[in-house]
Amino acid sequence: MAGRSKQRTTFAKLNRETRMQEKRREKEARKAARKLEGPVDPLEGVEVVTELRLSDDELPPEAVAPRGRDAE
Repeated sequence: MAGRSKQRTTFAKLNRETRMQEKRREKEARKAARKLEGPVDPLEGVEVVTELRLSDDELPPEAVAPRGRDAE
């Protein structure tokens, strides 16, 4: 007949389980807070530039038309 000794859960396992439960509760709280905040505007605080002008000095050499004697 096999012994009926109760298997014991180690404190390390109990501590891991406790940490995981706390982590899940924190995650759920963050999720609930995000839902209460409402939708976030992804462009909030971003300045939209509709026109960009660069001088010839700022452009890469292949983007600038050749000038002078070498121009064909």
